[in-house]
Amino acid sequence: MACPKKMKNMKGSLLALLVFLCTPIPSRAQQILRDTSGISSTRVDQWKQDFGQHLEAPAALEKIALYTLSFFPELKNKRISIRLREGGAPISTRPVWGSIFRHADKRRYLVFINAGKKNDLFSSVYFRAPVPAQIGILGHEFCHISLFNRKNSLGLLGIGISHISKPYMDRFEFFTDSATISHGLGYYLLEWATMFDAFIAKFAGEDPFRNNNTPTGERYMSAATVRKYIAKLPENYPATSSQ
Repeated sequence: MACPKKMKNMKGSLLALLVFLCTPIPSRAQQILRDTSGISSTRVDQWKQDFGQHLEAPAALEKIALYTLSFFPELKNKRISIRLREGGAPISTRPVWGSIFRHADKRRYLVFINAGKKNDLFSSVYFRAPVPAQIGILGHEFCHISLFNRKNSLGLLGIGISHISKPYMDRFEFFTDSATISHGLGYYLLEWATMFDAFIAKFAGEDPFRNNNTPTGERYMSAATVRKYIAKLPENYPATSSQ
């Protein structure tokens, strides 16, 4: 997720964004994971064995990371490291530079999360979000990895070069939100999108990512768009992992 330039230096509390918890959510979404405290160590160990043998994550994020990864069987045992850093986008993903020219099975990927060490608008947005929203945006990043891992080295370089193109990035991020929903994380993405909508309304007034390159003119799906995409899916659309 990229930071719009005109929002980088804005400051202020994001506590008001918690009002999104009062937003009506479809009944099926009540099944989603809202608290990780009830996840047993046995379940965590099983997830590690099944999905995360090569996942590295801070202890505080391990349960969320493993749970989210369970929605991505194609990433089983891929080498993924989640790291905290100061500043930057709330969350972002890229391959490890030295592994770009390796076979996809041997690549390594990094997910960076802003740890909130700097006093800026994006400081600790991820950690201020409730668990479902954290899962939703982490799922978005895992969708990036899923795409990267389907590309050969030249294709991966092409994606990197294309990041300088605004039209490409508009379509790239919108497609990734769509893929997140298709992976079964739609209700989680809905919670992140609802929070982000409130974030934009409070600090920007209008969506800085508006464009003419996606079906709805959005780079990142609004909550309303996420709902529409979920509504197109079968009635048995999963709200939780089957694991």
